[in-house]
Amino acid sequence: MSQPKDPMNATELQEVVAGRAKELTVAVRQYIDGRSSAKDVHALLNTILTEAEADERWKLPVAQEEEALWSLVWSAQHLCGSEHSMDLARERLEPILQALEQRTALPKGMYARRPRSAA
Repeated sequence: MSQPKDPMNATELQEVVAGRAKELTVAVRQYIDGRSSAKDVHALLNTILTEAEADERWKLPVAQEEEALWSLVWSAQHLCGSEHSMDLARERLEPILQALEQRTALPKGMYARRPRSAA
C-alpha cells in the first residue's frame, strides 16, 4: 500500500502549475504550428486532468497562474481536433499561449477554473 504524498505548500503548487503550463504550452504551440497531432495534445490533457483529480496538491488554494493553465486545458480540449479549423484553433489559443509564455494576465473575458473534482 502506497503512502499518501506529503502536503504541499503554495510555492510547490505554483511550481507544479508552472511546469504543467509550460508542457501544455509547448504541446499546443506545436499543434497549431503543424508539428504534432491533436492526439498528442489530448493525451497530455488527459494526464493533467487525471493528475488534478487524483493528486492532493491540486486541493490547495488556487495558484495565481492556474487560471491561465485551466483556460488552455479547456480551450485546447475543445479546439484541437478535426472538428475545428486550424485557423480558428490558432486564433482562439494564441492569446492564452501568449499569457502563459509571457506570464501575464489572460485577456479580458477569458477565465477558467479547476475541474470540480479537483477543487
